[in-house]
Amino acid sequence: MQEPRTWREFLAAVIRDTKEKQRIANEMGVDPVTLTRWATHESSPRPRSLLNRLVEALPPHREQLIQLIRQEFPDALEDDPGSVFIDPVVKDVPPVLYARILEAHATVVESLRSWTIMNLVMQQLIRQLDPQHIGIAASIAQCQRPLPPQQKVTCLREIFLEKSQALTSIARRGYFLGAESLVGYAVTQCRPIVVQNLQEASEFVIPQALVSEARSAAAYPLQRAGQVAGALLIISTQRDYFLHGRQALIQNYAYLLSLAFRDDEFFDIKDIELRLMPSESVQNAYMATFNQRVNELLSQAERRGQPLTRREAEEQVMAAFLATPMQSPTEQAPE
Repeated sequence: MQEPRTWREFLAAVIRDTKEKQRIANEMGVDPVTLTRWATHESSPRPRSLLNRLVEALPPHREQLIQLIRQEFPDALEDDPGSVFIDPVVKDVPPVLYARILEAHATVVESLRSWTIMNLVMQQLIRQLDPQHIGIAASIAQCQRPLPPQQKVTCLREIFLEKSQALTSIARRGYFLGAESLVGYAVTQCRPIVVQNLQEASEFVIPQALVSEARSAAAYPLQRAGQVAGALLIISTQRDYFLHGRQALIQNYAYLLSLAFRDDEFFDIKDIELRLMPSESVQNAYMATFNQRVNELLSQAERRGQPLTRREAEEQVMAAFLATPMQSPTEQAPE
């Protein structure tokens, strides 16, 4: 079968199946004859929001269909709530979430406060950005606190991951990310970085676990009064996913996430000098014993009568990793 050159040719091929034609018409709330007229160029969708319904009725072909539609309608009114390029969902953060975040910030004990707020925000973010379960993953990368005498933040570390049900293969890994990464660039620039087509932006690195399915990505710094605590990274399985409506929504979620961090977890931009991080394969060898090292440090601190929280122990172990040059086994010098 020849590849369709227009969205009308695509539609014509799909509705040759009369059952599929009827299904699409039912989902869109139009007469099946209307679909035929669109396919044969006898008429065009009026109102334009019907194009959005057409895309919704064919989720497996969403990316291809949007690209074809854009050929005929390049000025598809991105800010129009009925546009094919904007999901027909509420564009604002639900007020009830603000209330829950403020309640958690005021009442949850400090040891659980950060995780509680992140969990509330990230779950709602995924539900709102991906109501049709097309494929969205969101992760938080935190500035890795330097230990004296080092005074600069040299990397970030993944600390939280949330994803839609469509991305079952993705799991949190806790990798270090530096100047080579999309989130690292967002942090050092202290502004959102949006890549609508990752295939055309190979200079940016995103976590390897997300690469195979990622087509577009957006990174937002988590900031407060000119200081930065890390970044929010969102990837989509669709190209050109992060247009104006979604960008504004994500920015509001990034503002909310800043409440998950303590004051001492924010750093001045002048104190952030990210360096390149080793590959994930190299990091895996070091992280394999991470929990063991943390537990040993906690036990030692307890015996000294100077107990640490697990988060403090993790920070010290990670800082020790970063203070030692990371080499793969093949790069190590012979004994």
